[in-house]
Amino acid sequence: RPTSLETITRSEEQAVRADENAEQAGRSAALAVARELAGSAIGVLDIDPELSILLALSAMNEAPTAEAFSEGTVALRRATSRHLLIDRFRIADSEFTDAAISHDGTRLVISSVMGRGASMIDVASGDTLWTFEDTSTNDAFVQVGLSPDGSLAVLTVEDGSIASDLPGVEVDESGADSFPARIVVLDAADGSLRNTIDLECRLPLISGPAFSPDGSLFQVTTGTGGCPHEPADTWVALYDTTTWEEVARIDYATFEGVSFSEDMTRVLVIGRQMPTQLRSWPDMAVLQEFPPAQGAALSPDGTLAALSFTKGGGNTADVRIRLYDTATGYLNDVLTGPESFHTSGPFFSGDGSLLFLGTRSGAYAWDVSTRDLLHTLGTGFSAGVTASFDAALLATAQTDGEALLWDLGGG
Repeated sequence: RPTSLETITRSEEQAVRADENAEQAGRSAALAVARELAGSAIGVLDIDPELSILLALSAMNEAPTAEAFSEGTVALRRATSRHLLIDRFRIADSEFTDAAISHDGTRLVISSVMGRGASMIDVASGDTLWTFEDTSTNDAFVQVGLSPDGSLAVLTVEDGSIASDLPGVEVDESGADSFPARIVVLDAADGSLRNTIDLECRLPLISGPAFSPDGSLFQVTTGTGGCPHEPADTWVALYDTTTWEEVARIDYATFEGVSFSEDMTRVLVIGRQMPTQLRSWPDMAVLQEFPPAQGAALSPDGTLAALSFTKGGGNTADVRIRLYDTATGYLNDVLTGPESFHTSGPFFSGDGSLLFLGTRSGAYAWDVSTRDLLHTLGTGFSAGVTASFDAALLATAQTDGEALLWDLGGG
């Protein structure tokens, strides 16, 4: 028979256990509520952005665990990003677009695969300033670049053999012809044709910034035969933007493109299966080597190399950006990205304050100085990402055919 003291001790233990169970039940209930609020915040994004923000904040307040708080934070980022979206543009019923914004943020040029052309948009009014079309061809206008001074718009055009395989592109077999793959140079003031450079490569690509920082060079990945799918026959061609003659060729197996420092003394040669290299310009001496990467960019001052990688696959894939010190070659920091696949970038804003990346789940912006993830922009496949020099405006080209304009307020 238990003594009075044993009875009291047992009662206390039962009371403590009951309190613990009640606390755990409360935490489980709060976790369920927080997750439900976070899910509801995402669910009403397109219907009521203001309500979405309130729900996301409520989810963070109710969160009993770091995991639940993180879910609320993600919901809040997506909700607040809707307030950053200031306009949408579409120039054709296309499932693929590319875009480039002027350094001063006043104009936006959009290319359209199905529309087989490009349009220049006035950002303030949303008016179309001009449209360039070539309906005589089956060829797809794949990518677009805008020179730093805003005087030239340049399109890369495939040879027609690829356009017919793209979703959403209807090829007219009766009248339209295909021409060699080419670079189309337009006057950005009125859309008039300035030059055309034929290429042997079936699918010329702009990998990295289309123009060097001073605007003197235009880069395109080209080659012979079936490039870019045959890396041995692929190189980056650099064209003088005054004469449009090829003035340099960077021949480096299985690489993507180049990124120059603002003072044009260094260039990052982006490798996929071979090391990414920092070289001096124009003598091309190797200064540093970094790991192969899906994409890479050199900061305007040349002190940082940002290399992007996708880790994992399927629904568990996530993007990481590694920042390397270009003076020492050492790893400086790792930016943990979204659970998605890399699609475009990374690239630095012209003033070096922000770092951007496009993925299958939207575009992302990090503060370079603090390494904080500042913005999660959209939820769709961002095929192209472009920003004004001061990072006040960002445009994302979506695979659904829209170009979205975001107000970042200078970072």
